[in-house]
Amino acid sequence: VLLRILYVFIAALMGMHFFGGRFDFPGEEKPRAHFDTIFASMLTVFQVLTRDDWNSIMFNAMRPQDAQSGVAWFSCVYFLALVIIGDFIVLNLFLAILIQCFLDAQPPPPPPPPTWGRGR
Repeated sequence: VLLRILYVFIAALMGMHFFGGRFDFPGEEKPRAHFDTIFASMLTVFQVLTRDDWNSIMFNAMRPQDAQSGVAWFSCVYFLALVIIGDFIVLNLFLAILIQCFLDAQPPPPPPPPTWGRGR
């Protein structure tokens, strides 16, 4: 669980650095999922990791503020890396550790009974 929280925190800090203040679109209300504060950023990363409408968050990050910013391609890379690393690798690593802990907690199987010369 700590590994997952640490990943969300690091991804939220990266999102704040790259996308902080970029979700203020003129003439529109600010979307609920944004990267302006650490709390909102962590909630946004969690929403992306649960894959709940993550593509609209990515498209909002791709909307150009200025044509020369080059954020559109980087937002695709950021969100795809967030989903691939966070959802597939970190989650599977967490599940592998959990399953290994359950297997270590089980008592060892009893030894097989002796065969006393039944060999053919």
